[in-house]
Amino acid sequence: MKEKITGEPVKLLLPHETYGYADFPIISPQMESSIINPQSRAVIDIGGENNGARLTGRYRGTLKEELVDLFYVFNARRPGAKDPDEALEIMDAIQKAAGFPITGIVDNTNLMQETTIDIVAGEAHRAEEIARKTGLPLVFHCVREDLYPEASKRIKGPILPLKLFLTPEWVLESK
Repeated sequence: MKEKITGEPVKLLLPHETYGYADFPIISPQMESSIINPQSRAVIDIGGENNGARLTGRYRGTLKEELVDLFYVFNARRPGAKDPDEALEIMDAIQKAAGFPITGIVDNTNLMQETTIDIVAGEAHRAEEIARKTGLPLVFHCVREDLYPEASKRIKGPILPLKLFLTPEWVLESK
């Protein structure tokens, strides 16, 4: 993955390769330096539950709350968070564990490579409902870049086209 991102306007910080596919939250010393550096802007994927969010809790008191944006990334096709009421429960647990308030909603409804425009456009209303119920802004809808032209016609609100870099080996093996 690192090789694919070379040349992009992003500095990718990963845990040691031993933990490359580990499914638990890790913040390496290099990541920590970027997080606490006031001249840096860090985007951290803490996962979709409060285990990862607990890791951010260690920065309470170190980072000014007003400088932290904690977005809830909603995937209407993710088990356990398919409906807005389930998502609200998860959001509450994440906020409590993280020690920072959630400041916005990001819609990232997908089924990885099997995602279609009908899936993305058909589920956008769920993220919009979460935003309405919480009073938080819907920051953007994420769509794979090849779906963007059609998504821009079918989805209201800002859309972030994503270039996919990560393809787990098990996905490649199933083709």
